[in-house]
Order: sequence, then structure tokens, then C-alpha cells
Amino acid sequence: MNADGTYDALNAASDAFCAAALTVLDRHGVPAIAANVGSLWQFLFMAKPPRNQADMAAGDTGAMRRLDSEMMRRGQYMLPGVRRFVSSVHDPAEFEETLRALDESCRAIT
Repeated sequence: MNADGTYDALNAASDAFCAAALTVLDRHGVPAIAANVGSLWQFLFMAKPPRNQADMAAGDTGAMRRLDSEMMRRGQYMLPGVRRFVSSVHDPAEFEETLRALDESCRAIT
């Protein structure tokens, strides 16, 4: 139930984070997207969000794992290749920290 707007807020936070992350990826020329559905999100090395499992299989999973591993080296808890989610305990400072780690990680892989 979304009577209090919780899910709308989570989805909006995920949308905003992914838009900011895409800006970072583009700035570094990393051929990836920050794709999300609702509050779930993931960095994917493909041109557009996947529509099905065949699209997912066509992505560069090796590059995705390299980026995820670099993010882990910078203190971000993310299992390589696994979707993440925005929760009600994430605050703006954590999103900024993740974006800084993404910026550093992009430098490391390019």
C-alpha cells in the first residue's frame, strides 16, 4: 500500500539517483546506463534498458562486474552483477557518496 507516499518517494529517489549516475557515466565515456524500475537499479553495459532476459544476456557482464568491483573497493556494498535498491533509510549524503565512488570508479576503468 502506498497511502503515505513511501513508494512514490523511493521510486523518485531511484529515478534521481540513476539520472545523476548516468551523467557521471557519460562524462567519463563509460558505455553503460544506470537502469531502474521502481526503486531497483543497476549499472548495465548496454545502450538502453533491457526489455527481457535476452537483452540482459547481450550486455557486457564483464565490464559491469569490473565497475561493480571498483565501487566495492571504494566502500560501496554491491555484489557484482546484482540489482540494488533504494530504501527509506538512504539519505542524500549516501547518494552523493555513491556518486563520488562512481566517479572514481569510472576513472579507474577508463
